[in-house]
Amino acid sequence: MSSYFSIKLTRKHLDFEKVYCYTHRSMQEFAVAGVVCDDIILSSTRQKGGNSFELVLRSVGLLSPEDEREGNVILSQELLEVIFYVPGILYSTERNVLYEFIDDIHDFYMLAWDLSLERFVDNLLIPCAETRLDRKVLKSLASRLKDKVARDGMLISKTESLFVLPSLLSKLQPATIKFCEVPRDLSELNVTLQVANQHSIRTEFDLIIYLADFPEFSGRVWHPLDQLAMDVCRYDTSDAEEQDLESLCPISLEESAKELKLTYQMQELSGDRLAQVINRTVPMNRPEGTTDLYVFLSAEHRIKRIIDSLMVRPLRSLTFDKSEPDGDSIQDLRRRCLEKGLGDLDIQYIGF
Repeated sequence: MSSYFSIKLTRKHLDFEKVYCYTHRSMQEFAVAGVVCDDIILSSTRQKGGNSFELVLRSVGLLSPEDEREGNVILSQELLEVIFYVPGILYSTERNVLYEFIDDIHDFYMLAWDLSLERFVDNLLIPCAETRLDRKVLKSLASRLKDKVARDGMLISKTESLFVLPSLLSKLQPATIKFCEVPRDLSELNVTLQVANQHSIRTEFDLIIYLADFPEFSGRVWHPLDQLAMDVCRYDTSDAEEQDLESLCPISLEESAKELKLTYQMQELSGDRLAQVINRTVPMNRPEGTTDLYVFLSAEHRIKRIIDSLMVRPLRSLTFDKSEPDGDSIQDLRRRCLEKGLGDLDIQYIGF
């Protein structure tokens, strides 16, 4: 078995531990991956150069013509997990065979995920993770990502692979790397951001976060982000007014973001409660001209009342998404913001 796969018997049930990087959940998929590896090893000894990875998958019956649509391979979740195991098993058993097939494996990954950038980059990092950042595996990946990253930047939707990124970023040096998830442990993120800043790589976070998740984030990012865009939502509307807001605090990423763009989608909250959420989740005393707020409103909200309740300062812009103004002109609202010390804001209405 792969040295990155371990199980333990707990309370008469098999419980799978998170090992090295990825959580290996299924013994069935791991067993099938072993069959694939056996076939790869046999193929490599039978003919010079061996079979391509895709042909091996077909030879063991894992791929069929039905899996191809418009030139792309459509993979089931079960087959994804099988493929994820293969590099680690070969790395532990027949490393030379892995080196022989790693280009084919990466090419197959790119064929399978070319239509979905969000999954594309994340899944391509798995062979590097499973092979402990092997130099040849990393070189193979970098050669295939170079053109794509140069054109589109890198989009990371999951942060299980963060420890792979510093080495990869040093090789690729994309113009931008964008994250769609924040790890609970920020130590690996700090290393990644340090490398990104050394190579002048723009770092952006584009997050959807729920109020209930705020208390879970801890630690601090010491290296500056270029932009944090965060959509603040709720899980449901049933207990909107009863939710304890005292536990809310600014997410630690906000302290280091050069540009902060927060969107609040909580129309079910009253104006006073909505202002409370904003006050507790936007950090105080940010540099002037760096913070933008976008607030979705219900018809009964009164903008002036919300502004009167805001304590965050200074802001750069405040945008309200509602059907029509509630009687106060934008000039009146800007004057009120100046009086309260919120800043000389660019205030806008959207949707009327």
